[in-house]
Amino acid sequence: MKKMLGCLTAVLLLFSGCNSMPFRDEIRLTPLREDQQQIVKMISGQDKVFLFDYHTKKSYRYAKIWADIYQDGQLVEPGAAEIELPVETAKGRKGQFSISIRTTPSYQWMFSISDSDSGISSILIPVEIYSEKSAYIEGSLNQSEEIVAGKEIFLCGRMFSDGNKGLRFYGGKQYLENPELLKEYSYAHVIKCCFYDEKPDV
Repeated sequence: MKKMLGCLTAVLLLFSGCNSMPFRDEIRLTPLREDQQQIVKMISGQDKVFLFDYHTKKSYRYAKIWADIYQDGQLVEPGAAEIELPVETAKGRKGQFSISIRTTPSYQWMFSISDSDSGISSILIPVEIYSEKSAYIEGSLNQSEEIVAGKEIFLCGRMFSDGNKGLRFYGGKQYLENPELLKEYSYAHVIKCCFYDEKPDV
């Protein structure tokens, strides 16, 4: 399993390695072409992949990606899945986050981080889907987002309906600014990241 995760992450990083980054501290979506998505699917069985590049000049000592799960707009599983990036040296960072979804044989999120200093780390986390017949809609960060210490950033999400509610995806940032929008879904998996000056107290 670890070899598979490492192989997949390495392939994803090849897809993003030539992207230039701006001068401000920011994270942005790196779109994968359809053929690149197919390569990822053949290697790992992942059904969907979101890839993000980040670049900072400011020093951050800690970052993490996590999934929050909502039911009818209520947060029922905070931090249902997460991966951390501890940093030993305080300096600017450059790297990639990849977030992928596997739906067979069970529903799983896979989070991977590749950092300029810390190398590659990955984690595969089973997450209850609540209903295999649920309709869903998904989306991601659709523009670059400035990184600010302690500021939560929406990366991507998958929103489910049990058939009694409609499905519409809003701009990802809106879910953080107007969390009541999540009441429109039966269930929602919201993936976020945050950079910190120091590791926060639990």
